[in-house]
Formats: sequence, structure tokens, C-alpha cells
Amino acid sequence: MSGEGHPESAGLAGMPMEYLVRQMADFKSGARNNAGMTAIAKSLSDADTLAAAEEQVKVADLRRLQRARGLNGPVPTVAQALAHDYSPPEYAYVQEQRARLVWGTPEMVRTALLDVQARFQADELVVLT
Repeated sequence: MSGEGHPESAGLAGMPMEYLVRQMADFKSGARNNAGMTAIAKSLSDADTLAAAEEQVKVADLRRLQRARGLNGPVPTVAQALAHDYSPPEYAYVQEQRARLVWGTPEMVRTALLDVQARFQADELVVLT
């Protein structure tokens, strides 16, 4: 899976691993309906799904690191992401960025954002997508 998406579907690259695994499970169970994705999901074992999701997360990790360094080139390939040897400061940066992600259903996102607002005692939130 490249994770890049197509005009008729959103890209997966950059989404949290738990989100990717849940989406594939929904395609596999029929909770989501797309003939192509359902066929792919049904052909993958749970271990294969986890491995593919982790690959996509690693692409996003490397992309965030590149952008933090001012490198705005093409999105890395899965091979480039898997081959990247993170230094300890790079690894710490990636983990910090992963922890900042808010994702899920609208209610899950709302709850997470309200938690952030309460934690920082903010009067308002600005959301960038």
C-alpha cells in the first residue's frame, strides 16, 4: 500500500496507526463499503495490516522530521522511511509529534480537544488541518 490515495479516496499516509488498523478492520467486516479496499483488507492477515499501518506511520514520521528541518520535497517513500536511521534527538522529536496527534470520530476529536483546552486553561482553540 502506498498510502497516497486517489481522487476518489483520501490518502492514508500520516494517519495514526490505530486509525489505519481500525479502517482496515471496518473494510474487512463490511462496516465500510468500497470494493477495492474490502478486497485488500480481506486479503491481509491482522499481522499484515499492522505491518502496513506501521509503514505508513513511519512515512509520516520522516515527513514531519523533514518539514521541521525546512525540507519541503516529495513525501518519502515507504522504502526511504524504513531505511532512515533516526538519531536520538530525531527519535525524541518523532515521538513528541506522534503524541500531539488528535484523530478519531467527531466525538473523539471533540473530547480530545476539550481535554487540551482544559489542560492549558485556554479560552479558545484554533484547529489547523
